[in-house]
Amino acid sequence: MAFIAAIQHNLKNLTNFRGRETAGIYWPYAGLVLGLILLVSMIGMAASFGGMIEDIEALAAENPDAVHIERSPGHYSATIAPGSGVMPDVSAIFIPMGVSVFIGALLLAAATTRRLHDRGLTGFLALAPVALLFSGMAIFSILFSQFDTGEPDLRLFAAGFVNNIAYLLCLVLLLVQLAGASTTKPTKHGPIPD
Repeated sequence: MAFIAAIQHNLKNLTNFRGRETAGIYWPYAGLVLGLILLVSMIGMAASFGGMIEDIEALAAENPDAVHIERSPGHYSATIAPGSGVMPDVSAIFIPMGVSVFIGALLLAAATTRRLHDRGLTGFLALAPVALLFSGMAIFSILFSQFDTGEPDLRLFAAGFVNNIAYLLCLVLLLVQLAGASTTKPTKHGPIPD
């Protein structure tokens, strides 16, 4: 099936979690959605970083003893004195990433389920990396918000680290399953796709 036809097929079946889908139909659509997630996340995070730099500039003006800024062509550095209680809100960088990943997960949910069905598996396998991704973003958003108190909770950092290792393992296992060959016999999810 051609690239455009694969995209159209998956867009028409955004809410269809039944049946099977071959790799040739799945991957062009998945690649497009993943590329859009990356693009939107990068644009959103860049905008958030711009706002964060404005916050740092304001903090430096209000707290010249706690915030030191160095500028030169192609270089920008801000140093915040430890324990000063001065910190910009860095949790805002997680909002555009979270929104784009959430929309991407919605766009990929049915197609991924059908692709897993084609391998003879349940679509619920795809929920593990999604849940771990969102819990990791929540953990690190909380952790970054604690930097303004001067002492972030290292147990929370360890939990986030373990969560991210588990996320990466689940993601790799999911990708291996999605990339595998179709089951060559009918399954409870339907006959062999054309």
